[in-house]
Amino acid sequence: MLKLLGRFFLVLTMCLGLGLAQPTEAAIQREDVAFVVVDSRGLVDSQAEAEWRSVVKWAYHFPYYRFTEGWRERSLALTLRGARPGVSRQTLATLAAKHELAALVLVRVWSLDERLVHRYYGYWRDFDNETYVELDVDVDLYVYKTKTDSLLKKRVRQHELRELGNYDVPVETVKWALSDLVNKMENRPLIR
Repeated sequence: MLKLLGRFFLVLTMCLGLGLAQPTEAAIQREDVAFVVVDSRGLVDSQAEAEWRSVVKWAYHFPYYRFTEGWRERSLALTLRGARPGVSRQTLATLAAKHELAALVLVRVWSLDERLVHRYYGYWRDFDNETYVELDVDVDLYVYKTKTDSLLKKRVRQHELRELGNYDVPVETVKWALSDLVNKMENRPLIR
C-alpha cells in the first residue's frame, strides 16, 4: 500500500510539473539572420560555404536566432552581386530593413585560389626542385547588425608563395577571419 501511494504521488508530481508554466516557443523571440556569399566566378563550393555558415552560427545560435533559407538569400545575393566593390552601411541597412533581419553577414569572394608551383630557377648548382603553394585570396567580409546600426568589415588579402606543408588553406583563412569579425560584433571572446 505504501508503494502504491508513493507511485501515485510520483505520477501526480510529474503531471503537475508538466502543467507548470514553462517557456514555450512563442515566449522566445527569434530574430532572422542572413548569411550571404556573393561569388560571381564560382570559386566557392558548398562545403566551404557550410564551414563559413557554421562559424556564423556559433555567434548567432538557436533558439534566439533563425537563419533565413532559400529565396531571401538568393534575392540578397542577386541584389549585392551587381553592387560596387565597396558595400556601404546604407546599402546593408536598406537590405536588412527590407527583409526584416536582425543581422546580415556578407562574404564577397573576388579570388580564392591555391596552386602548386614547381620552382626551377638558378644555375645548375642552385637547382631547386621543391614544390610550393601559391596562395591568392581576395575576400571582403561584412557584418551588419540592425539593432545597433553597426557595421564591421574586413578585407582578407593573401598573395604569397609558401612551402607545401607550411600554409593555411584559403577556406580556413577566411573561416577564422569571419569568426573573429562576428565575435567582435557580438562582444564575445575571440576564438583564435
